[in-house]
Amino acid sequence: MTQRKTARPRKKTAAQTAMATEWIDTWLDPKTYEDFHMTAHASDLQNSSLDHLEAMTMSTIAFVGDRLKKDFTTMRDLAECRDAAAFVRIQNDFWQTAWTDYRDQMMRMGEEVRGLADDTEEVICESSDDATKALRAKASARS
Repeated sequence: MTQRKTARPRKKTAAQTAMATEWIDTWLDPKTYEDFHMTAHASDLQNSSLDHLEAMTMSTIAFVGDRLKKDFTTMRDLAECRDAAAFVRIQNDFWQTAWTDYRDQMMRMGEEVRGLADDTEEVICESSDDATKALRAKASARS
């Protein structure tokens, strides 16, 4: 077994260390974030989240209602069935329809989740842009 070589720490100059320390201190300072309105972006995300949640909830309620109707219809058809071939056909139709319905519902839910992820990414980018502008303005003011 060969022994791994450990990486040697790079020597930092005093200027690099000071710059890194200032950067970290600035990002950790809550006053940094008072220069831009994170709450505006957060409310956009909250509204988007509620819209997507409402759409997913309504879709799920409609899906469950539709599936229950189909399930009860299938049970009724099976109870009334007097022929083995018809019984197999009813079962086969049930499973094919159920598979298609569940697949389609999962696709709809995936589209909503994707939409929420896209909205979240947009809000994060906007917040990050605002934070960068605020930090640059602070740095310019110090210079």
